[in-house]
Amino acid sequence: MAVDYRDFLLLKIESKFSQHITQTEVLKILKIGRTKLWNLRQTETFPKPIKANPLLWKLSDIESYTRKKH
Repeated sequence: MAVDYRDFLLLKIESKFSQHITQTEVLKILKIGRTKLWNLRQTETFPKPIKANPLLWKLSDIESYTRKKH
């Protein structure tokens, strides 16, 4: 779990503490592929993107999702 948190912090530094994150960053945080992300997006529990093209999510929404998941 510490390694996951370290990876998350490094990604956060890479994104320069942006309020919004791209699909690529979501994939890195969740350590999943695009198909799995698409499947998660079809569920009620996964956060909805704030922008469709390009896909952008609020970082806080993804953080909340990862906390609920563990």
